[in-house]
Amino acid sequence: MSVQTVPRHKAATTTIIDPQIDELFTLRNPVDALASYAVGTVVLGRVLDVDCSAAVVELYPGMRTGMSAREVTGNPGGRVSSLMSVDEVLPVRVTARGGHTGRGWRLSMFDLQDSEQILVAPGLLRDGPPCLVQATVAAG
Repeated sequence: MSVQTVPRHKAATTTIIDPQIDELFTLRNPVDALASYAVGTVVLGRVLDVDCSAAVVELYPGMRTGMSAREVTGNPGGRVSSLMSVDEVLPVRVTARGGHTGRGWRLSMFDLQDSEQILVAPGLLRDGPPCLVQATVAAG
């Protein structure tokens, strides 16, 4: 650990530089964060945009991919906007892995079963809480 004193407006501020602390508070990159997302696993995605024929889903901040009506409903003519809304967090199946921005990733929803295990979303920080959680609805 090192300590630096930096003059600022005639007053000194002290900055403590500790690589272990810096690592704790550094956002994870998408490649590392999504390393456990294998083809076939069910994960959470947040809907960023949706219209009648497609949706844009984010698996991790900055890592987004499109989903066609066929991938959402199993029917190319299905109405996607009737099944999801912007900012909704939903389970999706990884059908292809891609790059850190979302290019090449493919997702589907139409074949999900209620009994399937949903992989916990990665944290933004190493050992942090999940970046996505699915809302729960209380039974009435």
